[in-house]
This record gives sequence, C-alpha cells and structure tokens, in this order.
Amino acid sequence: MPVKESEAIEVSVVMPCLNEAETLETCIGKAARAMREANMAGEVIVADNGSSDGSVEIAERMGARVVNVRAKGYGNALMGGIAGARGKYIVMGDADDSYDFGHIPRFVEQLRAGADVVMGNRFRGGDSETCHACAASLFRKSCADKDWKVVLPQSGGRFLLRAEGIP
Repeated sequence: MPVKESEAIEVSVVMPCLNEAETLETCIGKAARAMREANMAGEVIVADNGSSDGSVEIAERMGARVVNVRAKGYGNALMGGIAGARGKYIVMGDADDSYDFGHIPRFVEQLRAGADVVMGNRFRGGDSETCHACAASLFRKSCADKDWKVVLPQSGGRFLLRAEGIP
C-alpha cells in the first residue's frame, strides 16, 4: 500500500475513526487489497478523532497514514481526512467494516469516465431504487451550481469524489 513519493496517488481512501480497533485492520486490509489488485496507486488515510483503544497503532502498523483530527465529531474527522488526502479521487468509508471496500475499482472506473460523485448503497445490497433516487436528488440539489455528474452504481456503500471538486 505505501506509495513512493514520486508516484502520483490516484485514490485516497479516507476512514473516519474513533475507537475502531476491532474492525480497523480488516477495513484497511480490504481497501489496500482492492487497490493493489486493480493496480491503483493509492493510500489509506485514517482520520483519527482521539481514539484511545489502539486504533492509531493498528493504522500505522497496517501502513495507513494517520491524520489526527482534534475537532470532535464524525463530520470533522471526515473533513480532516479529506483535507489530508493526496489522491485525485477520494473514497470515504467507515472503519466499522460495514462497507465493502472491494468495490473501490468499480467506483473509480465511474470517476475516470467523468462522474464527479459516485455513491453506493450499503443497506440493501445496492438494490434500493428509492435510496438512489433520494441520493441523486440530494446531490443534484447541493451540487447544482457545480454542474457535477452524479453516478449511483448498484453496489458498494460509500461516496467517491473527484478531489478537484472540493472547495
């Protein structure tokens, strides 16, 4: 998973984290494996929000880059991790093993094809048209002034963005 300094990073996987020692190693491993098997230059960023259970040590041992986020809260951890990301594309997924990081290549393919936002559905295996319709509407409204192309594939359960679209 470690990327050479001279190598451009295509994908940054950002995992907000607060005391996720039970599942963090599994999540980092799945994300790293998906990128490695797809020959993607990538990094895993653990945006730690003050863990006291050994999560930071696990992340470092697994080769993830830890970004310490002092401002409390999930949103702050996510924003801190995104701010520290070096990839062209940013994948966001929780560190509780509720996302299938194995779908990263499929989602990145959509970004490479021109999508600005890609979102999956982790709750019903990707088959919820209602969830997708609501998410598409939400993203289209919030991104209307940016003219982003929104793609909602039928699997996964995370958001992926083009880094250059983030203010």
